[in-house]
Amino acid sequence: GPSALRAFDEVRPDLVVLDVVMPGMNGFDTCREMRRRPGGLTVPIVMATGLDDHDSVERAFIAGASDFVAKPLNWTALRHRLRYLLRNSLTTVALRQSEAQLALAQRIARIGSWEIDYPAGVVRLSEEVYRIFGVDSTQPGVSMQTMLASIHPQDRDAFQEGFASAVGRRASVDQVHRVVLPGGRERIVHQRVESVRAFACMTTSSDSSFVRLGAK
Repeated sequence: GPSALRAFDEVRPDLVVLDVVMPGMNGFDTCREMRRRPGGLTVPIVMATGLDDHDSVERAFIAGASDFVAKPLNWTALRHRLRYLLRNSLTTVALRQSEAQLALAQRIARIGSWEIDYPAGVVRLSEEVYRIFGVDSTQPGVSMQTMLASIHPQDRDAFQEGFASAVGRRASVDQVHRVVLPGGRERIVHQRVESVRAFACMTTSSDSSFVRLGAK
């Protein structure tokens, strides 16, 4: 275990295969510690053990393992499994790079986007929206109420009416309103509200509203 952690820090591997039973530190603890290392969150970690039981599988995934294989190993199947994990890892890295490039482009253009998933009650903000609305980026659980509180009181009702209209008619609605930043300074914001209906299993549906905005 300790030597595996040293090798992890030195090499920064693309993939790790860990045995569960090791001297000094078992595979569960080693996996957990690797996840705390720089770059450790995205590296696929496969745990191998002869203990093919439910508890071992649960412990492996709780520790942060990407996959679990039982001994004796089927080497042909393992190669295919590792190849799939590597390909999936590369896709994840490419996606994160794309997200970083989008965030940079939004910051340069001073354009952001935020999304409300009504059934889940979740509000998702791009990095630039925090700056545009003056919302603390470290604040957990940003809600619709948080967004509305940033809008100028005289513009709030009109914004809500336009927002409801976009959701109800599932059409784009353009709005211009003021945002009051911490300290009292005002910012003029242009928003385009769009409603998208997503279907699941052909029997249930949910509404999500996507908001694209720019700030002056």
